[in-house]
Amino acid sequence: MSRRKSGFFEVPITHIPRWLRDRSADTIVFRVSKILMTALLLVGVIGVGIFFGSSRGDKPIIPVPNLPLASVTSPQPPMPSAPQSKVMLDTDVYQLKNIIHDHTDQEATRLFSQYVTKWLKITGEVDNLEPWNQGWLLYIVLPPRGDKDLLVEVLRFSGAWRDRLADLPHGQRIVALCQIGSEVGVPLLLENCELVGGHR
Repeated sequence: MSRRKSGFFEVPITHIPRWLRDRSADTIVFRVSKILMTALLLVGVIGVGIFFGSSRGDKPIIPVPNLPLASVTSPQPPMPSAPQSKVMLDTDVYQLKNIIHDHTDQEATRLFSQYVTKWLKITGEVDNLEPWNQGWLLYIVLPPRGDKDLLVEVLRFSGAWRDRLADLPHGQRIVALCQIGSEVGVPLLLENCELVGGHR
């Protein structure tokens, strides 16, 4: 049996694969290197696939809630509030005048406060009309009651009433609805007035 020396010991030639015996040393080294590189590349590809697969599997899945249509659409403008109804008084101008005449200023102011911003119906005859600020002042004469003399009250109207007030002749009987202002005095502060009857 022939032997080939290899370093410190001899290896029988029959134990060396034939493809190694038939190739030069450079070719053998190249083949071995190619096999090792291919193996390392395959291992790297498998490792990268496992890494990305595990990373993707670890991410939690966040469910997307089914939002109602109203929550994703533009907000709707608020509905306009209904106009506040007028709070009417069961009293009349004469009773309000008595509060002023029969009490001190401090007492009248305190007693009169419960009527402020409420509405009062008043009837009288047209005496005069004149412009005021951006509105109109309508002077009316109220008939005497008992021992009371004639009363002259001033009704404040907005400028929107100009045409209807201008048609009122002197002495015309009118019925107006007015809001009581916060000032206590004679004449009364009757504002935001509206004609409700007795006019043409």
